[in-house]
Amino acid sequence: MITAKARARPKLVHNIILSMPAPNPPEKVLAAAQVSAREKFGVGGDEEPHDSGG
Repeated sequence: MITAKARARPKLVHNIILSMPAPNPPEKVLAAAQVSAREKFGVGGDEEPHDSGG
């Protein structure tokens, strides 16, 4: 069931694909992705996105 509040505020989703050559360890790829997300979107890790009030 979708509430009126859910319809009024659509969820914003970003699908991003990051890749590195095969010899790179997966942990380093993940760490680079997290840094990039923090720099580009201001969130990362377990943080909840902040409501911009818009």
